[in-house]
Amino acid sequence: MTGDNGRGRWIAAGTTIMAASIDLVYGAQASLIVPLVLGPFVASALASVRDTATVALMATLFGILLGWTDQTIGTSPHVVRVASVAIGGTLAVWLAS
Repeated sequence: MTGDNGRGRWIAAGTTIMAASIDLVYGAQASLIVPLVLGPFVASALASVRDTATVALMATLFGILLGWTDQTIGTSPHVVRVASVAIGGTLAVWLAS
């Protein structure tokens, strides 16, 4: 069920925002950046390729910013987690196409 579904776009964006919010709540106690990739995969199933790419970019940017709030930005573990989100987002865009 792929295609241009406006509701799917918002569900995917909401999934990404929810994952980012959970990371903000737990702060430095647990780094939950990788679940950000759920949003792009939801988008790949429910929204267009463009929307999936937008959600993937948003998830990657959130991953970078969450490293700043956790004070881990630029560390090797943070770079690996953000790269995981970016690679997962790229895969989701490919699946959407």
